[in-house]
Amino acid sequence: MITKALVKTLIHRECPHLVQMMMNEDTLLKFYQKLLDAKINPQEFVEELDEDDSDSALELSPYEYFRTVPLALSEALIKYKQIYESDIISQFINDNEDLQEISRLSRRFFALMYKNVRRCDTVDGSLDGEEISDQNQIEFNTKKYMNDPSVKVILEGQGTVDGLRARYDVLIREGNEFVLVEVKGSGRVLVDPSKEFQSLKPNFLYDIGFQYEVYKRMRWPLKRLSFLHINPIFQRQVERYELTDQEVLNFFEFTDSIQENDELIPIKQYLDQKHYLVNSKGAPTSNRDIDDVIDELLVIQASNKVIEPKCHYACRKDKGCCPLLKECFANITPNHLLRLTCYAVAGGHFAKSKSLIEEMGVLDMKDIPDNFVEEKYPLKKEKGKGEDKTFVRNVARNQIDFAKGKLKHQHIIEPHGLEMLLKRDYYGKTLVFFDFESYQYAIPLTKPCYPWRQICCQYSMHVVKPDYDLRKHDFESGIGGGIRHYEFLGDPLVDKFVSPDKALIKTLKEQLVDGGIDYHDKNYCVIVYNKNFEQTRLKEMADRYSDIEDYKEFCLTFCDRVVDLLDFFTFGYWYHKDFGPSLSLKTTQPVLYRDPKILNWYSDCPFDLAKTLNYHDGLIQNGGVALSVYQTLLRTTQQGKMDKYKIPYEDLRKGLLAYCKIDSWGTVILYDTIVKAVNKIKDGTIDLDFDIKDSVL
Repeated sequence: MITKALVKTLIHRECPHLVQMMMNEDTLLKFYQKLLDAKINPQEFVEELDEDDSDSALELSPYEYFRTVPLALSEALIKYKQIYESDIISQFINDNEDLQEISRLSRRFFALMYKNVRRCDTVDGSLDGEEISDQNQIEFNTKKYMNDPSVKVILEGQGTVDGLRARYDVLIREGNEFVLVEVKGSGRVLVDPSKEFQSLKPNFLYDIGFQYEVYKRMRWPLKRLSFLHINPIFQRQVERYELTDQEVLNFFEFTDSIQENDELIPIKQYLDQKHYLVNSKGAPTSNRDIDDVIDELLVIQASNKVIEPKCHYACRKDKGCCPLLKECFANITPNHLLRLTCYAVAGGHFAKSKSLIEEMGVLDMKDIPDNFVEEKYPLKKEKGKGEDKTFVRNVARNQIDFAKGKLKHQHIIEPHGLEMLLKRDYYGKTLVFFDFESYQYAIPLTKPCYPWRQICCQYSMHVVKPDYDLRKHDFESGIGGGIRHYEFLGDPLVDKFVSPDKALIKTLKEQLVDGGIDYHDKNYCVIVYNKNFEQTRLKEMADRYSDIEDYKEFCLTFCDRVVDLLDFFTFGYWYHKDFGPSLSLKTTQPVLYRDPKILNWYSDCPFDLAKTLNYHDGLIQNGGVALSVYQTLLRTTQQGKMDKYKIPYEDLRKGLLAYCKIDSWGTVILYDTIVKAVNKIKDGTIDLDFDIKDSVL
């Protein structure tokens, strides 16, 4: 049976081998097991979700796509839960994760808007009754309610024709016709509402495009197509967790049309014009439409031969999370082209890597032709404009040269580049090493807040004086040696329905004063790792609290002082062969401090450096968990449910503080290591296995 999951997988992943595996019950189970073994959420694999998107709000279960074999999958589902509930933190998060919350709100929305709303996949047709999984019964109920003029809204119906099966969210009766509504847990369904030419977000386009095609073949009388999605400017009015009826009505909004130049085009007309396949900018990417994709899927389904896997650029999507990669391609090595860096993601620059893989058949960096390397990956390139203009080393070129055996040492260091950045941004200033943690949720949990907005709830800050001395610093107390640690963490028991970032700004201003810093001065800089996140949050808070005296000025001034420690690595001034495709703090820091010679530089410090940088001994071990823990804490306290859990509230708070402290401390040490390396190169005492490259200045 051809479903929208298969359509979206073929379009998005471009992998007939994967699609064939998902079509067959036996191979589907094996594939599902591979997802579980790799700890990949099945829904996220199919959907490639954006952080503020979810699939249909009425189909939030990650197992929706695999209902064809429910008995066998029940065992896999048990294993899935065991994997994600293997520790006390995961249990706390998963016990409180409510995948059906938006679904229930959307059903409540329709119940408030219309009379006689029926649901096809419950025993009695009620909105929250016992669910059924019998596909034939669901389709029988769909026809029954469509033929009953007293039923105004039909939820979770289904249609099958010509080997195609489509599950819809909502049908609204208007006379003798119906409005097909796709419900989304996202705050927007358009690619970029600010642009003159519009397009539906690609995943959403495939959803409704496939459904529309199936129902046209079934000759259903569809008057128009629409999306119901979260209102992106919804704000909570009442200070209680459950939304009031009026809040529910305000929480959602419909999108019925798309603006193309100066014309509003109904979605139904938009799909009739074959706007099926688009890129992130809304432009068509191929001549294929849904009919072509369906025909290709039917050919795959009818084939008696196993389709051989083929490595291509689409395999790196979702940062290469496909669990079939190693099985399909035995040569997925550290030098595989899918691991070529593009700074933020693996897979390299799209146009370059796609050309190498799909047109030239190159799968390993060492096999990239030298003339292609020189043309597309020049050793040096310009960065910035005007006074900020400089030349930087191409990080991808470093990877390629390592793969080709042209670089023999572990480290590549450009001392002149390192010193240039140090003199420009760091030397002679008080350094504020800073790290935010945030949370987001579909329903605004506090005021002021919109759906899916990032709310800063925590920071860790190390204030470092120009004459600091790590040998005199006590890590546990956070004081000594010209270094002082400060921190903030919102308290859901105190904040309740007030956003924690309001108290965060107030505390940050006070702690800067305590650290001897006047935020108006220019004799300090704020050091972060990957500044886009912190700067964006600061600008958002400046806008959110513009009516509070000094808050806007403070946030914008603090934002202007931000410098990015990541520049040392993205500029290629320090590269280690084990960085691979990632330059994140969770990569650069462990790689450098696995080098015993660098660790030895800190042998005279009164703390165990490796231990102070170890996330794995803590209760909370990564940023994703930290985000989920605070958001879960906030929801459980608002609902009065926190007391029923084994893990104490204060232990969770201590775990969050310990995790965030390591993040800002790690940047202090990373900065100090860069300074030590430059000084050791100058005085000729550096003992690393490294190669000094010519100045890029």
